[in-house]
Amino acid sequence: MTPPAPPADLNSVATERWTAVVRILEQRGVLPDTDLGQLRRCCWLWARWVDLAAWIDKAGTAHVVKGADGKAVGAANWPQVSTVIQIEAQLARLEERLGLATRAPEPPAKAASW
Repeated sequence: MTPPAPPADLNSVATERWTAVVRILEQRGVLPDTDLGQLRRCCWLWARWVDLAAWIDKAGTAHVVKGADGKAVGAANWPQVSTVIQIEAQLARLEERLGLATRAPEPPAKAASW
């Protein structure tokens, strides 16, 4: 089976993610059963997350709030911070559906101490 080409409307970051994820799904033998619409959304969201994360890295998570007199009265998170959090939640759900989510191994059971 020839792997599906990335949709033409995905940007370069999303296209790179598509290629990487398709390779993983192909190696696991589940690519034929994959919902390509969900895969497209996952890659599109990934690219948005990358863009916003880079923006936050430059701008920081918060900014100074000024009163009517121009003096600082506090700080507030940039709206991009809540958007990144929302995207992360959406990505986690899509990655789970696509079988990409990995779980941390269970810690070993403690031996009984006598």
